[in-house]
Amino acid sequence: MYIGTDYLSSNQRNRLVRGLMATISNQNNSRTQDSKGAVNFDSAMIVHQSDLMNAKI
Repeated sequence: MYIGTDYLSSNQRNRLVRGLMATISNQNNSRTQDSKGAVNFDSAMIVHQSDLMNAKI
């Protein structure tokens, strides 16, 4: 999933990242051990719109 943050202020972007990290952490902590598919999020990995437009499917 990609979320466009081009038009967000720095504060809004930081709040979004903190919220995503908290949500993902809660999801991973509440799943049962026999469940498949942990959710991962890397806030340091930034992808720009031009990267997506140039990506080959």
